[in-house]
Amino acid sequence: MDFYFRSNAFDVCLCIAVLHHLSTAERRLSGLRELVRITRPGGLVLVYVWALEQEAKKLETQTTITV
Repeated sequence: MDFYFRSNAFDVCLCIAVLHHLSTAERRLSGLRELVRITRPGGLVLVYVWALEQEAKKLETQTTITV
């Protein structure tokens, strides 16, 4: 996944209720890496995801991603 922005382009990046729409753990990790890439050193990245309690049944198949 590549965003069409240059590296270190933004002071702040927001990702609100988006990651769950990406189909695989690899795509989610790629998206997070791109957010970090386009955010300047010392900038802020806010990632907001749905509460795990909302879809307890899906938790059985989800994987934890560490960046």
